[in-house]
Amino acid sequence: MAVQWGNSLYSSCIRHMRRFDCGVFPSACTVESRIMSVERKSTFRTIAVKGRRMDQAERQLQSQRIYFGFTLVFCCGLLVSNVLALKVFTIGPFTMPCSIVLYPVVYIINDVVSDVFGFHKMRRTILVAFTASALATMFYTIAIYLPGHSTESGVAFASVFMPSWRILVGSFASYLAGSILNSYVMVRLKKRFESNLFFRCVFSTAVGEAVDAIVFLTVAYAGTVDTSVLLTMIGSQWLFKVLYETIAYPATRQIILKTRATCA
Repeated sequence: MAVQWGNSLYSSCIRHMRRFDCGVFPSACTVESRIMSVERKSTFRTIAVKGRRMDQAERQLQSQRIYFGFTLVFCCGLLVSNVLALKVFTIGPFTMPCSIVLYPVVYIINDVVSDVFGFHKMRRTILVAFTASALATMFYTIAIYLPGHSTESGVAFASVFMPSWRILVGSFASYLAGSILNSYVMVRLKKRFESNLFFRCVFSTAVGEAVDAIVFLTVAYAGTVDTSVLLTMIGSQWLFKVLYETIAYPATRQIILKTRATCA
């Protein structure tokens, strides 16, 4: 009888223990498994966060590389344009400096950097290019005054790399005014006409190039040529550059879209 009562008590205790394990209060094994599950989720979350941060850092690095690449091309284009501007050519009734062949490329880069990276980044690029141009002019001047191998070569070198002070001042002033205004107009129009990229590119170039042509040609050639010739030079240079921007718009649009996608 006692043995039977003991077995019954043992069975009752086992049932209560199982009910305790599977009821409201989980067993130690269940708690441990839940803790491990939470730790695994936390680890996965940490890995995902680190992955996103690494991806963002990689995108920022790639964006900086693209920006520096545009800045490099912009500086090279400006330096070459300053040399080409010393020669003037005539096509029919149009008289223009040779820099017009390359200078629109500088304005296309201006549009791309202004649209993708903003006005402040483009202004920094403009100032960097201006500094490079000023340094190049300073070293050109030093090279001119160094004794040369022959007088003829020295004179030829000076005729190419030593423009008059009017051309120098006009080039620097027109570059700063036209480039900064082009970038500013491009960014300001984006707030109201973000979807109309064609209008923003062409209109900003028209405004910037108008200021550039008026300032440069007036400072450089006013008083040395007839007023009619000067006005023809201003009008033909402005018209050519705006047409250049209009024709090159498909390429400008593709560069802007691809740069946006890469730097997003």
